[in-house]
Amino acid sequence: MKTQKLLSYVRRAVDDYNMIDEGDKIAVGVSGGKDSIAMLYALAEMRRFYPKKYDIEAITVSLGLGNPDYSSIQKLCDELGVHYTVVDTQIGEIVFFRRFDVGFSLDVIPLRRLNQERVFKVAQILSDGVRGNSGFFGSPKGIF
Repeated sequence: MKTQKLLSYVRRAVDDYNMIDEGDKIAVGVSGGKDSIAMLYALAEMRRFYPKKYDIEAITVSLGLGNPDYSSIQKLCDELGVHYTVVDTQIGEIVFFRRFDVGFSLDVIPLRRLNQERVFKVAQILSDGVRGNSGFFGSPKGIF
């Protein structure tokens, strides 16, 4: 896709849904994949001509697994004039290796194969203590 076409799609979505106000600071989640890089690039380039002035912060949430190299993302952000932050977490261990008392193991069942009830049960367990025993998400029928 050509840059001009990408920018026109992003601008149209931003305008149609009134997504940017004057002075906004927009956080762009950057995984390093083509979708997040394209969005970061489009929003950064759009600052040159968009009538409302805004700032961008690129953020990568590190899974805490291995030693990922984010230098290419940092380089792109430097070229685009975008501040870049890497948030170090241990979420990878939680998602891929910890076992929860939910009647099954998350580390042996690919997350995309979990049915709605299991996803709800995991969400409740992870959110207990954050919002009390009722869980964060409410009832399964209310979130799907």
